[in-house]
Amino acid sequence: MSRKMIVEMKKEMEEGDKGGKRWRTMAEWEQLRRVPSGPDPLHHNGGSPKKPRTP
Repeated sequence: MSRKMIVEMKKEMEEGDKGGKRWRTMAEWEQLRRVPSGPDPLHHNGGSPKKPRTP
């Protein structure tokens, strides 16, 4: 989810939609903010470690 979408969804939530129903609570938004959005460093460091070469 892009930052722009999150900002727009949060803005809609704060204003409330025409039905008056809010689909997310502030606690859920705070939890969403804490989730890292970048790649997992353990899985994106380029494969398995190489063994040292002995002469």
